[in-house]
Amino acid sequence: MAAGNLFGQVDKTPNLKELPEIAPDFEARLFAKEPLVRNACSLAFDSRGRMFVGQGPQYRTPTPSTLGDSVVILEDTDGDGVADKVRTFATGFNCIQGLAWHGKDLWVANAPDLTIVRDTDGDDVADEYIRVFTDLGNIEHALHGLNWAPDGRLYMSKGNSKGVVIKNWKKDEPDRIAPKPFRELWGVPGPPDAPDFPPPRSFTRATYKSTYQDPNDDWGRMGGILRCEDMGRGLEIVARGYRNAFGLGVDASFDWLGVDQDQSDGDRLFMPFYGANFGWAHAWSAHWTGENHLPTVPISAPVIHGSLTGVLYADAPNWPDKFRGVWIINDWLLKKTYLHRPDWKGALMQPQGGRWEDFIIGSKALYRPVDLAFGPDGALYIIGWGSGYGVEWDKEGNMTNEGRIFRIMPKGASPLPPPGSTKPPGMSVTELIAEFGSVLPVRRIDAQDELVRRGNAAAGDIRKALAQPGLSTARETWSLWTLARIGGAGAEGFMKGIAADPSAQFNRRLQAVRALGFLKSAALPELLPALLASSEPRLRFAAIQAAHQANSTACVAILTNHAATESERICYFATWRALRDLVGAAALEPLLADTRGPVRCAALLGLRDLGPVKPELLAVLARDMDESVRTVAQLAMGRPAKRPEIQSPAKAPAPGKSGPESGRISPITSNLRAESALSYTQGTLKNGERAYTDRSYVFTKVPESLDGAEMIRTANNDDDTRGNSFLTFDLAMESTVFIAHDRRIAGRPEWMKPFADTDLALATDHNQFHLWSQDFPAGKVSLGGSLVSASAGTKSNYFVIIKPKPLVPPPALTTAEQSLAALAKADARRGEALFFNVAVCSTCHRVGNRGTNFGPDLTNLGARMEAKYIVQSLLDPNAVITEGFAGHSVEAGGKSYFGILLSAGPTLRLGLVTGQVVEIPENTIKRHEILPVSPMPPQSALLKPQDVADITAWLMTAKQEASATTQPTALPKPAPAKPSSAAPPSTAPSSAAPSATAKPADSSPLTAVEKPDRLVIMQSGGMIGEFVFSDPKIRRPFFANLRAPGGIPVTRTWPPVPGVDAVDHADMHPGVWLAFGNLAGHDFWRNNGTMKHESFAAPPAWKGDRLEFSTISSLLTSKDTKLAAMRSDFSIAPKGGELHLTWAAAFTPEGDGFYFGDQEEMGLGVRMATPLIEKSGGRITASTGKTTANATWGQPAEWCDYSGTINGIQVGVKIIPDPANFRPSWWHNRDYGVFVANPFGRGAMKQGKPDRTEVKKGETFRMKFTIILHAGKP
Repeated sequence: MAAGNLFGQVDKTPNLKELPEIAPDFEARLFAKEPLVRNACSLAFDSRGRMFVGQGPQYRTPTPSTLGDSVVILEDTDGDGVADKVRTFATGFNCIQGLAWHGKDLWVANAPDLTIVRDTDGDDVADEYIRVFTDLGNIEHALHGLNWAPDGRLYMSKGNSKGVVIKNWKKDEPDRIAPKPFRELWGVPGPPDAPDFPPPRSFTRATYKSTYQDPNDDWGRMGGILRCEDMGRGLEIVARGYRNAFGLGVDASFDWLGVDQDQSDGDRLFMPFYGANFGWAHAWSAHWTGENHLPTVPISAPVIHGSLTGVLYADAPNWPDKFRGVWIINDWLLKKTYLHRPDWKGALMQPQGGRWEDFIIGSKALYRPVDLAFGPDGALYIIGWGSGYGVEWDKEGNMTNEGRIFRIMPKGASPLPPPGSTKPPGMSVTELIAEFGSVLPVRRIDAQDELVRRGNAAAGDIRKALAQPGLSTARETWSLWTLARIGGAGAEGFMKGIAADPSAQFNRRLQAVRALGFLKSAALPELLPALLASSEPRLRFAAIQAAHQANSTACVAILTNHAATESERICYFATWRALRDLVGAAALEPLLADTRGPVRCAALLGLRDLGPVKPELLAVLARDMDESVRTVAQLAMGRPAKRPEIQSPAKAPAPGKSGPESGRISPITSNLRAESALSYTQGTLKNGERAYTDRSYVFTKVPESLDGAEMIRTANNDDDTRGNSFLTFDLAMESTVFIAHDRRIAGRPEWMKPFADTDLALATDHNQFHLWSQDFPAGKVSLGGSLVSASAGTKSNYFVIIKPKPLVPPPALTTAEQSLAALAKADARRGEALFFNVAVCSTCHRVGNRGTNFGPDLTNLGARMEAKYIVQSLLDPNAVITEGFAGHSVEAGGKSYFGILLSAGPTLRLGLVTGQVVEIPENTIKRHEILPVSPMPPQSALLKPQDVADITAWLMTAKQEASATTQPTALPKPAPAKPSSAAPPSTAPSSAAPSATAKPADSSPLTAVEKPDRLVIMQSGGMIGEFVFSDPKIRRPFFANLRAPGGIPVTRTWPPVPGVDAVDHADMHPGVWLAFGNLAGHDFWRNNGTMKHESFAAPPAWKGDRLEFSTISSLLTSKDTKLAAMRSDFSIAPKGGELHLTWAAAFTPEGDGFYFGDQEEMGLGVRMATPLIEKSGGRITASTGKTTANATWGQPAEWCDYSGTINGIQVGVKIIPDPANFRPSWWHNRDYGVFVANPFGRGAMKQGKPDRTEVKKGETFRMKFTIILHAGKP
C-alpha cells in the first residue's frame, strides 16, 4: 500500500485543554488559541516587542478565489499572559511561511512571492507593499527561514518547487519571472531575454495582489539557501542540494543550522556554507546523508522520520546555563520539540553524543509546532497548526481550524525588561553594541545598520569596545561584522591583525578571517599558509571559505598544496569546491596527473562538478592507485541509463550480502527455540542468501513460488539431531510450513509423515533439498530432529520456509462501521504480520526503522490518531493527500508510470505501489503530472473487517516499539576525506550491540571442530572464532567472527551484514589475515593470487595452556604457478582477561626466489566489529602515544590497539609485530575499522624510498605477529 493519505497528518486525538509535556526546569502556558489564531504558520517580533503572526486559509489547497493569508498583531492587553486582542496588519498574501523584521520593513515569505510591507503612517496597518521577488514556486516546498545575519544580508531557505514562467512569458503576467539564482536551482534558464534580476514592484494596500500558483505544479530540481542585500540586491546561492529546506537559524558565532524534509529517507539537519551541496538531485551523484560520499556534504544529526520545521538558536540571558547556546528544533508530525546541544567534530557541527534530545513532547495536547521565536520577555513562543491538515470550513463558509501559540519559560525566571523606546539614531555606540545581545533579531540588525550609517565616525568606538573584556560572543561577532560592513582600509587592517594573531580569542579570530573574505582582502594569500597550518579545523575551514568568497585566484597554489594534506571532511570539500570555482576546468585537468592522490581527487571532483568527464579518462582513474580517486571516478561513471528501469522492491536485501539476522523486517514466526541452543534466526529465501547461521553456503536455486518467502535459518551443526521435538516457534497467522530436507538422507523422521510432497526442490552451492509442506493455524509449531536414526554419512540439517495463507477478499466492500466493531476482537500480532507480509503495507510505509517510506511514516501513529481515522485512511486513502505524497504520472519510453516522487535530477525516481522503484532518465520524459489522488489503492475490496481491525490495533499499540526506533541512537561520524568504498554505505541504523559481559578469559581448554572448509574454535561449548582455510572468494587462510572474553564480537561479522555492517572490502577484510598486495608482482591481497591450503602440518591440539595447529599453503599466481610454500604456526591462549592469537609464518621459494613489494596493503590485518570502529566512537592508539587512524597512518610503532565500547565494556584488538621480524612495522590504519601492521611499505607509507625485500632460493623468510583480543581493559 502506498499512501498519500491522512495517516498521521491529522491529529484527532488531542485534548484541546491539555498542555504539552516539557523539561522539568520549564513550564508551558497557552498564550493564544482560536479564534485569535487559526492555521498559523509563522511569527516574528518587531523592534517594540510586538508579536506578528502569519495565518489564514491559504494552506494547503488554495484556488485563485481563496482568501489571502494575513499578518496579524497579537496583544495581551491586560497583562495576564494570554493574548486577548488581534488586529490585521497586512493581508492578501499567499500562504505565509516566513516573517522577518528589518527596520520598518516586514519581509513576508509567501511563495511564489517575497514581499515587504510597511506602515508608513503609524496606524498599525501596512499601506505600502513591495514585491521583491516573484514566481518562486508554489506553497509546497516553498520559501522559508528568513534571517538577517551579521553580514547585513537576508538569508532564506527555499524548497525545490519551481515557478511557472520557465520557458515562455505569461501574456497576462509580463512581470512574472523569478531571479536567475532561483532558476539555476530549478535547472531551467527561463524565457529568452529574461532579466537576471527583475526589479521590485511597489503597490498600495488596495492595489496589491498576490501571485497565484497551483499547489499541484511540478517541482524543480533542487532547493537551496540564498542570501541578498536589502531590496533583494546581490541575490546569490549559498548552498544547494535540498528537497524542502524549511527552518533556518543562525547562532552567536554566525554558524547556521537548517532542516530539510523528505518523505522517504527521513528529515535531516544541515550546516549550510558557501558552495555546499547536500546531495538532493545532485547532477552526477545524489546522496541524502553525505556519509562516505565526497561529492556532497555530510549532515549534522541522525535523520529522523518526522517532519522538522522551525529552527532557533537559544541564548536568552534569563534561561539556565544548560539551556543557553543550544538549538531548538520543532517537529510537527511527531508533536515534539528537540534540543540540539552543539558539538564540533572537526569543522562539522553535530549534537553532543550524536543524539537528539526531547525538550517538549505533545502527548495528548494539540501540539503541532511549526515556527518559534523569542519574545522581548525572554520567553520562547512556539506557534503550531490545529488538528487538521490544511484549511477547514463549516457549512456557513467560516474557517474552523484551531491554532496554538505556547509560551515556554524557565520556572521561576524573571522576564527580561521591555525594549527601550529610544530608536537607533538616538542611541550611543555603547547602547547600539548592547543591542547585539538582544533576543529580538530585529534590534540586532537595526543597531548594526545605524552603526554602518555612521561609518568611520563609529568605527573607533567599536574597536575600543572590542578591546574591553567580557564582551559576549554575540556582541563580539556583530561588532566585528559591523566594522567589516563599514569597510575601508582601517577595517581590513584591523581584521588582518586579528587573523594573524595566534593568541587572539578563537571566535574573534574566526570572524576576522571570515570578514577578510567578505572584504575580498588582498592580504589573504599572505595569511593563508599560517591559517591552513592551524590544528583547529574550523579556522582552516574559515580560511578556505574566505579565499573562495573573495574570489582570490592568488590563493590557488596554496589551496592546491593544501588539498594534498587536508584530512578533515568539511575542509576537504571546501578546498576542492574553492578550486573548482577559482580555476575552472582548463586548469583542473592537468592536476589529474599530480603525484599526490588527494590533489588528483580534488581535481576530479571539481571537473566532474563542472560537467561530464570523458569516459575513457574515468576508466583510467577508476584504476588509480589512490583509493579516493578510484572511488570518485566510479561515482562519476555512474550507471548509464538510456530508458526507464524498474528495480526490485527497495526493502529487499542484496543477494549474497546478508548475514544471520538479515532479510525480515517483521517475521511471521517468533519465539524460535532449538534444543541445541545454537543460533536459529529468521531470514529470506532468495538466491544468494545464506542458508545456515553457521555456514557460508548460499541458495543457488529457489522455487519461483517461494522466492522471497520467510525462512528459519538453522544451524548446520545440528545435522545429526533426532526425535519428535527439537525446534519450536510461534506463527502469527495461518501459514503453510515447508521443510527443506537433505536428499542424501534416506527416509523421513516420524514427525514429518503428515507433511505432503510438494514436488518442489531447491539447492545451495553445497547440496540439494526436497520440500515437504503442511498447513498450520496461528500458534505454536513443534518440529523434530533431522534424522530417523544415527547417520555417519555426509548430510546437512533441514531448514524451514513459511508462507502465510493468502487473504480471502470480503464478499462486499468493507465499511468503517464493520471494521470498528471488529476492534473488540482484534489481534495486534496478526495485524503486524498482515502489515509487513500479506497486505504488504510495508512496501510503502515505515514504522520505526521497518518498512519503506514511500508513503507517510506511521511511527508512533497511535499517539496522534484515533482508531477510526486509521480505519478511514485504510478504506479511503484519498480523504486527505499529504504534502509530498500526491501521485505522479509520468510518460517515458513509450510507457506510463504512476507512483510517488522519490528524487529528481538527471534521473527521476518513482516509488511504485509494488514497493519497486523505477528510474527514468530525465531526457526521456514526455509528460510529468502531479495528480490530486493517492497512489494507495482503497483497501475496502481487499481486506475483511477483521483484517482492517487487526492492522489498526497493531498501529495503535505499536507506538512504544516504534518510537524507540524512530531515530538512530548515535550519529554516524563524518566521512573521512578518503572514503572507504565507492558505493555509499547504507544509512540504515546499526543493530544493537551484542549483549555481553566482560569477564576473565575462560581457562578451560579450547577445541577445534574440523569442517570441510574451516576449523570452528570452541571453548566451554561456545564458539570463539573460525579459522577458514578454504573459501571460493577469499583465496587465503583467515580467522573470522572472533570473540573476546565474555563472547563479545571484536572482528566484523563475516560475511558482513548489509544495513548493520559496512560491506566494503568484504572479500579482502574478513577478520584477521596475512596477505600481500605485491608478492613478486602478484596481488594476494585482492585475491588475484591464491594461498592454497594443502594440509595440516600439525592438527589442532591443546598443549597445556594453549591450542596449537600448523598449516602448509602453496602461494599460486593467477596462472597457478607456484611461487613459494608458506607454513603457518598458530597458537591461541587464554591469558587473564585476554585471548592471545599468534601467527608465525615461514616462506620458502619454489624456484629461483621471489620478493615482497612496497604497498600499503602488505602484512597482518584486522577488520574490527562495526560498533568498535572510529566512525562509531572507537579509537586507535599506538605505542608512541598517538591516537586516531589519521595520526597513526604510515607511522612506525611497536604496537597498535583498536578499541571501543559495547554495552559500556571496553573491547578491542591489539596487534604486536614480533621484535625478531626483519624490520619494525609501519601502520596502515583506517577509521572504518581496518588496521594493518606492514613491515614492507616504506615508500607507500612515505617513510623513505620504495624498496623490495628479496627472498633467494634456498632461504626461508619468517615473520610473526601476536593479536590480543581483550575485554574490560584497553
